[in-house]
Amino acid sequence: MAPLADSPYFFRLYFVVGIDIFGTLPEEYFPISMGVLPGLGKFAGQTLDLTVYYLAASASDAKPVAPGLKYVPNISCDDYPRDPDFLLVSGPPFDYRDPPAMRFVREARERTPVWLTICFGSI
Repeated sequence: MAPLADSPYFFRLYFVVGIDIFGTLPEEYFPISMGVLPGLGKFAGQTLDLTVYYLAASASDAKPVAPGLKYVPNISCDDYPRDPDFLLVSGPPFDYRDPPAMRFVREARERTPVWLTICFGSI
């Protein structure tokens, strides 16, 4: 049997927990949340003017991360602004060294005031 890291479904929930935290804050997401949980109405007006980017080497680079779940980026490393307010870097496999991603990290490093990392994303 192949190691889990070699599987197309190498995934841990903590890799994307930041999406759950930050991805639900933008104003555009709130009406969707209200449709599912109407009790959230008491939080109206507490959303953020926030753009969430899901970054990958290519914006069309959707990848399965678990059975029935795909990571679908909406911007490429080349098109992403180099001065975001913060970056959340999840935990890819330890030996992950995608050239476009590494170039982006190097270019954004000096101009990004807050970095949030998960697992190997901090290396």
